[in-house]
Amino acid sequence: MRASAILFRVPLALAAAALLVAVPSLARAQSPPQPALDPRLPEGVSPPRLLERVEPRFPEQARRDGASGTVLVQIVVDRDGKVSAAKVARGAGHGFDEAALEAARKLRFEPATQHGVPISVQLDYQIHFELTPEQPTLREVARSTPASDGAAPGGSETAVPGLEAIVEGEKPFTTASARTVRDDDFLLHPRITPEDILRVVPGLVLAQHQGGGKADQIFLRGFDADHGTDVSVNLDGIPVNMPSHAHGQGYADLHFLIPETIERIEIVKGPYEAQFGDFDTAGAVNLVTGEKFDQSQVTVQGGVFPTVLDRHDASGGPPRGASYRVLGIAAPRVESVHPWFAAEVSGTQGPFLHGERLERYSLFAKTTIELSPAVKLSVLGTAYGSSWIGSGQIPRRLVEAGFLDRYGAIDPTEGGDTQRQQIVAAIRAKAGEVGSFTAALSVIRYRLTLFNDFTLQAVDPVHGDEIEQDDRRITAAANLKYERQDRGLVPGLLYTTLGGQLRTDDVDASLWKVEKRSRLASCLGIANPCVDTNDRQTDAAAFVQLDWRPVRQARLVLGLRHDVFEFEVRSSKPGGGLDPGHPDPVPPPVHRSITSPKASLVVTPAAFLDLFFNFGDGFHSNDARSAVETGGGGALPRAVAYEVGARARLLGERLDLGAALWRLDLSSELVWSGDAGGTEPSGPSRRQGIDLEARYQILPWLFADLDVSLARAQFRQDFGNGQAVALAPPRIITGGITARHPSGLFASLRVRHIGPRPGSQLDADSPLDPDNPAGPRAPPCNPSLDASDPVQSRCYLVADGYTVLDLAAGYKTRRFGLDLIAENLTNAAYREAQFGNVSRVLSPPDGNTVSKNGVPFAPEPHPIQDIHYTPGNPFGLQLAATLYF
Repeated sequence: MRASAILFRVPLALAAAALLVAVPSLARAQSPPQPALDPRLPEGVSPPRLLERVEPRFPEQARRDGASGTVLVQIVVDRDGKVSAAKVARGAGHGFDEAALEAARKLRFEPATQHGVPISVQLDYQIHFELTPEQPTLREVARSTPASDGAAPGGSETAVPGLEAIVEGEKPFTTASARTVRDDDFLLHPRITPEDILRVVPGLVLAQHQGGGKADQIFLRGFDADHGTDVSVNLDGIPVNMPSHAHGQGYADLHFLIPETIERIEIVKGPYEAQFGDFDTAGAVNLVTGEKFDQSQVTVQGGVFPTVLDRHDASGGPPRGASYRVLGIAAPRVESVHPWFAAEVSGTQGPFLHGERLERYSLFAKTTIELSPAVKLSVLGTAYGSSWIGSGQIPRRLVEAGFLDRYGAIDPTEGGDTQRQQIVAAIRAKAGEVGSFTAALSVIRYRLTLFNDFTLQAVDPVHGDEIEQDDRRITAAANLKYERQDRGLVPGLLYTTLGGQLRTDDVDASLWKVEKRSRLASCLGIANPCVDTNDRQTDAAAFVQLDWRPVRQARLVLGLRHDVFEFEVRSSKPGGGLDPGHPDPVPPPVHRSITSPKASLVVTPAAFLDLFFNFGDGFHSNDARSAVETGGGGALPRAVAYEVGARARLLGERLDLGAALWRLDLSSELVWSGDAGGTEPSGPSRRQGIDLEARYQILPWLFADLDVSLARAQFRQDFGNGQAVALAPPRIITGGITARHPSGLFASLRVRHIGPRPGSQLDADSPLDPDNPAGPRAPPCNPSLDASDPVQSRCYLVADGYTVLDLAAGYKTRRFGLDLIAENLTNAAYREAQFGNVSRVLSPPDGNTVSKNGVPFAPEPHPIQDIHYTPGNPFGLQLAATLYF
């Protein structure tokens, strides 16, 4: 197996680049520089040091009005480091004064001293509120400023250099379903794995299957988006989805992430933002890494699944159920430079009889440099490697018959190994007082070897049906964006965004027939590999978006995007054929383009209420191999979406309610199947539903949230299947209640639920005879039905729903933290990932010749259509200890 040989082989060039970024952090992490004493201070006085950063909120009314302002607050820092008094010395209105006071009173300091003795001092806290036209951000920067000569609120305390904060307020949302999850909001959601990052997205559910190194399956808005086909996933604005991937179009593997490095998530459901292009149909997610860390930290974490600890790995490995994670973050304080470095190593056996043996490392290094007051440069470097064994998608029938443990495997050689390295350089410059320019450049090197066995022995009774999928690629991407705000050109305020994007992927993709990870000489009658191509896909795009606010009560947002694609495929097979079904030479390159208009209207009839009306076109590209094979037909299927919604802020903005009614039509397409090595047709579909959202701050330290997504997915035309769309989830519910007490204690109880859904393209309403819609209905699939028979194969499957409860609790101080996470609190036996597959088993599964009920195993006489699944984790415990410094 090659995994062990290449897992931790990081390219020297990238490692050197990461060290160059990280060395300043590591060199200074243990002894951060102390602030120089101001010559105006009395002899022997050391100023206070800020310990706890507080984020002033940007007032909602000011955000709507497009207002900016500066507030000067005079505060007194007492001998215990707390703010004992605060008053506004210079106000700005629009709610800025109240927001500034609220933030100032929550600051915490290491107290000032005089000859080593704590003393009370006065500070000036100057806060600049800026509403910028770029992506939503919220940051606070402490700088030295002269203290005023005015008297302190509490008397004649010593004046010392003050603080300055810059608060950049986010643009108002364009849709009722949009959301920004910031660093503080993450505190309401435990995040110890990469999956936990996306689980904060309202109405989104993930399903991990076949080992922790394979990209998650994504469910959103009635879409089984597979590994990302209909959800655009981005990191710092750079796409994560991979087109023309060996395992599936739009493959978005987020296991390289270190959860603690993500500062916020920007969420847009539906194709309503001009800046998002390929794969933005159900929605888009942008993960934003932090610019800096307030403290360095070391975290050590261990976990067990208590219910399986007594059972050992069937292949002779260590006991099942154990996991570990070690994380280190170095974050020094350097004037005008913000370097940090994060490193994580983790592993788990999982609950499976054949241990998962997942080993993973992730490295992140980022430096942000303020070249001038108007120009900022950032460089991010990442490296990741992983190897694992997958339990596979096991047939339901064998588990229910007692031949197979739900954590067992028929082919325990599934799994794989993967590597990913990336460098992102970005520069942001202010263009005068009204504009800004952003440019980002990214290069990604990616490798994946994946072993899957979906049909077991249905195709090849002798060697089995295991396949190997390989993807080797270099991806380059560039983003350019210019933004400005103008008054006077038209009545009111006008925000303009102009952008250009370029992405190119050079991919070597292949499909091999293997047995226990060993490549065979032939692939079902032809020389191995089954498929071996070099695919080049390029996407160049330009977009414009106008956000016009003629009056306080209305916003009109218009966008237009144009993408131009080139698909080129070269086959390494003898004769230049694409796959076994298409032996002729590969056709020439294909060029296709698509224009995507967007329009949104936001009306605010009252200060607490926003009404949204949205329209937008989106698309996802199809695999380059299917594009050239069809001469470009179906290469860029269009999605047309409509949405109306409302958001209300009640009870002094402690209660936030949202509702969105939406519809999305996806045109006809051809989908490349990386598992089968060919194209599969799919007709036009319609999805419609409603999203409901509630956020409630019950007490200053107690929060509740609930998200409900109801959807109906149907093919626009009944192809004799009752219009059923396989695996489309009709109901997704997530929510929880979280307590974060000022004492440092916290606890969170969370629930996630997904409803039952069709397991195949037929359901209980599908006719048995497609030519007789009024005739008998199709029966449920069972082992007696021969899936190779056209009549008997017309049966339906149901993928069961599930509900899972998770609990997290802990205690955090400025110096240390303890976290306890209880996964699947009720130990529910559920199927996390489910698929309708045709398979056949001729050998005793996992060596079990007799079932638990004493029934001897008999080879299956024909292929069987059945639910195949990866079980969800049982009850598990994770304990983490963190030291901050």
